[in-house]
Amino acid sequence: MLIDNQMVRDMKELAGVVDVFTAPNLCPLDISPYDFSCADQLIERAADNTRRWIKEGGLTCSRIPEALLPHSH
Repeated sequence: MLIDNQMVRDMKELAGVVDVFTAPNLCPLDISPYDFSCADQLIERAADNTRRWIKEGGLTCSRIPEALLPHSH
């Protein structure tokens, strides 16, 4: 959450100064990011999500991803 808050703050401060594109993170996670035995699964999911995000125009809209904002599941 701390990293998400810092990213949101930085993206707001940089708005209009530079274009920042942030691929959506994997949220919710059903695997702990600290369980390195599952790293291959997390990398594959992240790569698939990023490809889909790019295909859907992610690099044409500089905005803060919803998953970085406070939310619940």
